[in-house]
Amino acid sequence: QNRLAEALVEFEHAARIKTALWGTDNLDAARSEGNVALVLAKLGRLDQALAQSQRVLGVYAKWIPEDAYWRATSLDNHSYILWRLGRLQEAEGVAQEVLRMASPAQHATRRTTGNAMRTLGLIAMERRLFPSAIETLERALELQQDGGESPFEVAETKFALARGFEAAGADRRRVEQLADEALTTFSSATTFAAKRQEVATWLDRHPRRRAVSSSRKVGPTEDR
Repeated sequence: QNRLAEALVEFEHAARIKTALWGTDNLDAARSEGNVALVLAKLGRLDQALAQSQRVLGVYAKWIPEDAYWRATSLDNHSYILWRLGRLQEAEGVAQEVLRMASPAQHATRRTTGNAMRTLGLIAMERRLFPSAIETLERALELQQDGGESPFEVAETKFALARGFEAAGADRRRVEQLADEALTTFSSATTFAAKRQEVATWLDRHPRRRAVSSSRKVGPTEDR
């Protein structure tokens, strides 16, 4: 639901309880600490997120086989943090490692694989490799949807794909369809108001979109 401050409090509480019970080298405690790292990253506290994520990966590397679901998930989150920090080469390497570990043939890992592929697509976008970015993001979207990923994460991928298609000069209808679908999803929860505004502002740069928007007014918040 994007209630990040509340989520951080709860995940930190869970991590403290588990650490008190089982110590700092415990897998279940590390799983909660991994959740803390991801929320810190989404809050923009990237240096803290990276340090936390690195510690979690150290615990997982000690106790979990390389092909285990939770280790792949933690690496996926780590690649996202590195991407947010602008450390593209490192983020790419970690995301590729996720793809080696988490087979899309296994339903349980499709979501993780899809998220890692989205990171790779975003890296390709930053490098202005738009055909590669589009191909990767389309596959990411397919895997996320097949794996039952959160609709808000799926919307993030749709918006990224819309930007990729626009940069590549693709059919405007396809661009706006993807962005519109993302906007509808982000409009379904007030906690995504900032993201909804970002997508709406991006859409309104398009002349055909402005013509459509002028004929129908949409309220600032729409909870469905």
